[in-house]
Amino acid sequence: MNNKYLVTIIFIAALFIPLDFSFYFFPTAILYLIFLDIHLFHFLRGISFLLFILILLIVQPMIIGEKDFLLMGIKFSTAGFYNGLLMIFRAVVMIPAINYLSKTANRKKLQSLFTKLGIENYDEILDHSQILFPLLKVKTREFFTTVERKKIFNPIELTAQLLAFLIKAAHSYNPKTKKETVL
Repeated sequence: MNNKYLVTIIFIAALFIPLDFSFYFFPTAILYLIFLDIHLFHFLRGISFLLFILILLIVQPMIIGEKDFLLMGIKFSTAGFYNGLLMIFRAVVMIPAINYLSKTANRKKLQSLFTKLGIENYDEILDHSQILFPLLKVKTREFFTTVERKKIFNPIELTAQLLAFLIKAAHSYNPKTKKETVL
């Protein structure tokens, strides 16, 4: 069987698998994806994923569900904990599966698919997005380093300034020259 089809089946199964079967499915799916390409799991080292784990394993059980477990004076929900654990396993399987499928996808087949969906300039859109997304990533980091100096604590103001900053950065990109112009 082709790896691409098996990874697609793993992705769909990870999306819908119930908690009862997840104990058997997720370790084997993770091992299979590790054997395909270990570099698919580089996202596990990121701070954002660790924050995701922290929220799902600690914060969510304190908020959601019936509090049936007491740890150091804090009431937790075991159902909320298991739900968070299942979400983490789903993310650990689905993110590498999407990365693998996007790396192995045939560009011509994707172009014909998007043409059928009504998107004619797929190659041009893909080229621009491959240049624009790293630019936006750099600009987002630049924004948060400047925000640390300004000490903005209001979440609405922070979000508005981030969106304005990203829109300004996106408009500074010239698609004809494929370079960033300084405003």
